[in-house]
Amino acid sequence: MKQIKRDAKEFMHNLLGKEVSFAMLLRSIRTRDDLTQQELADTLEITVSHVSDIENGRKFVSVARAVEFARKLGDAPKYFCAVALQDQVNQAELHYKVQIA
Repeated sequence: MKQIKRDAKEFMHNLLGKEVSFAMLLRSIRTRDDLTQQELADTLEITVSHVSDIENGRKFVSVARAVEFARKLGDAPKYFCAVALQDQVNQAELHYKVQIA
């Protein structure tokens, strides 16, 4: 397997400098780590179609699943949790910003 790079939050901030959806986060991490959807799916222990659905915003990730993904990818669970929560807040059309201490 390819070596996984670290620190998704810093990577995303440098890449976009703005709020990130979980779809953007997962796709960017896959790109950052030079992984195919199949390799990412294998790492996360999900199907390729599920990776595709998440990356294209057709499926959303629970907070628990986001933390699980972060651990499997060696990234910060707190950041993945915040992004997943922010997606839920945005879906509810609330104008709040999620911050996790």
